[in-house]
This record gives sequence, structure tokens and C-alpha cells, in this order.
Amino acid sequence: MPTNNQLNQKIDNNEWTFYDKLVYGGLGYGNVCLPTHLFDIILTVIFPPFGLILSKMDFLDEFPYIHWDTLTRVIEGINEIINCFFLTMCFYVPGLVYALDSLKCCPGSGVTTEDCPA
Repeated sequence: MPTNNQLNQKIDNNEWTFYDKLVYGGLGYGNVCLPTHLFDIILTVIFPPFGLILSKMDFLDEFPYIHWDTLTRVIEGINEIINCFFLTMCFYVPGLVYALDSLKCCPGSGVTTEDCPA
């Protein structure tokens, strides 16, 4: 088993192999990049309409966490949510594609509404 100095030297010399990472740890060594909306994406994959509902909601930092504007946005987007629900009932994949497509154009995603297809 290599010592800590030998392992540090391997890392510094870019000789740190996949086997070394598995055996001695370090798969997460360095920077890890995660999408900003990872939680929304995971919930959308689990149940697409729920992910769509969360993308419409805007939570506050203090109590009450949901305000009237949030409920208004959800009610305005009820057609999309119902469409996603029916598509999800049709073998899951169509609803997932529909929900992920609508997630990419949600506010805060970095994609402007002009860049989104109609």
C-alpha cells in the first residue's frame, strides 16, 4: 500500500489512475460541477407532472413560503400540467420528454424565452 506522500506525488504528476481512485478513494478529487436545477430534474424524472409544478412555483425564504403569485402561476400553467399528466399516463416517456422540455425554459434556467421554441 502506497504512503500518503506517494499518493500525493501520483496526483501531482497526473499519474492517478482510475484503479487508484477506486481502491484508495478520490473519485470526487477536484471540482465537481452539478446543474443548478438538479433537484427539479430528479423530481421530474421520478414523476414528470410534479417536476412541472415545482418549476411553476416560486418559494419565498420566509414563512409563508408560498404566496398568491405562486398559486396564480400554477393555475395559469394548469393546462401544461394536465397535458403532462396525460402524457405520463401514456407509457411515462412522452410525459417525461414534455416535462424536461418545459423545464429548460423556466425562469432562472439561463435560457431566455426568445431562445425557446414556441
